Amino acid sequence: MKTVLVYRNDLLPLSEVFIKEQVMALRDWRPVLVGRRVLDQLPLDDLDIRIVDQQQSAQTLIGKIRRAFGIVSTRTKRELEAENPQLVHAHFGTDALDAWPISRALDLPMLVTLHGYDINIRRQWWEEGNLGLRMRSYPRRLLQLAQQSRVTFTAVSHALRRRAIEFGIPPQKIQVNYIGIDVRKFRPAELPIAQRPPHVLFVGRLVEKKGCRYLIEAMSRLLRG
Repeated sequence: MKTVLVYRNDLLPLSEVFIKEQVMALRDWRPVLVGRRVLDQLPLDDLDIRIVDQQQSAQTLIGKIRRAFGIVSTRTKRELEAENPQLVHAHFGTDALDAWPISRALDLPMLVTLHGYDINIRRQWWEEGNLGLRMRSYPRRLLQLAQQSRVTFTAVSHALRRRAIEFGIPPQKIQVNYIGIDVRKFRPAELPIAQRPPHVLFVGRLVEKKGCRYLIEAMSRLLRG
C-alpha cells in the first residue's frame, strides 16, 4: 500500500475535523500525519503521527533559521524516509510553504489543498504584515511554489478555484475536489424538502469571517416580510 504524508503545522484544531475524517477515509493509501506540534484538541489516537525537527524547537534560533531557509534536518529526513512515502499532501497554502522543503528533501510530488482563507484574503493584507512579518511574503512564495513542476493544487469549490486563478495560480495546476461526507453518518431525510418545516441551519464557527451577521440580518428581514 502506498503512503501519503499529510502535512499540517498544528495537529489538529477542533475546527479541522474534516482533515481527520478525510485521512481516516483513505483506503488505497496509508496516511501519516506530519506536523510541527500536537495541539491536543482533536483526538488522534488512531492515527500515525510524526513531529518534524523534535530536537530543535521552532522557537530556538537554529529552529527559526532552518524554517526560514527551508532546511530539513537529517533526523527528520531519515525518519520520514523510513515511512517509504510516495506523496506529500499539504492542507492550506500557508502550511504548504513549510511542507515543500520536506517534499523536496524526499524527492516527492506535493499536492496542496486550498480551503479558504489561504487564498481568499487579498494579497495586500498579507503583505502589510497582518499575520506577522514571516507571512508578508506569503503571496509571492505561494506563486513561486505554484511554478514547481511537482506541485499541484486542489480547491474545495469552484469559487475557490476561480479565486486561486485570480490570485495567480496557473489554471492547469488546480482542480476542484469537494470534501466528501460519510453517507453512513449523514443521509437525506425521508421527508421531501417541500414538506419540511421552513428551518434554516447554519454550520460553522462563530467568527466574523463566516458571515453570521449577514445571516441574522437576512433572517430578520425575512421574518418581517
